[in-house]
Amino acid sequence: MSNLSNSVPNQDSPPNATGALISLRLLDAVQGHAIQTWNFDRTAVVQIGRLEDSAVMICDPLVSRVHATLRHVDGHWELISQGKHGVIVNDRRVETIRLSHEMTFRLGPKGPTLAFIELERAANEASQTCQATIEIDSHMIEMLRIDQEQTQQQVREIVDNEGFGLLLERAKALREKRSL
Repeated sequence: MSNLSNSVPNQDSPPNATGALISLRLLDAVQGHAIQTWNFDRTAVVQIGRLEDSAVMICDPLVSRVHATLRHVDGHWELISQGKHGVIVNDRRVETIRLSHEMTFRLGPKGPTLAFIELERAANEASQTCQATIEIDSHMIEMLRIDQEQTQQQVREIVDNEGFGLLLERAKALREKRSL
């Protein structure tokens, strides 16, 4: 079981003029959801490792003191392996790799898994999903309206039905029997 730190993002990097951020998410080994998240500016150099001054500090014996570094180069992010156990992407050890949105990588063959997220892209995708969810054809709205008068008529028909009366009597008898 890994002992994970509660490190905070590197606050020393200068802010990006565009405000664009990336996120690294430490993923739960079983369920795959984020258990810790760090956000960084595109101008940042992000060191990942066990050292206390790492931007992403992960206290795990399978993680090297300086395991990997992320650098923003020519408009994209690169991941550079520096640890003894390497960095694994798609079950292959890599020395340097260009990262893309939602790419996952593991720190060593059995180490923790991190996800790389481009927050602008994630926000755009979420916005498009929400818009698609909200769009409803106006003709469909009429079909979804509840006719209150018709509903009341149906309720009256059910209540007035002889079978419904018998059901009520049977339920009352069962409740009385249970309370004895």
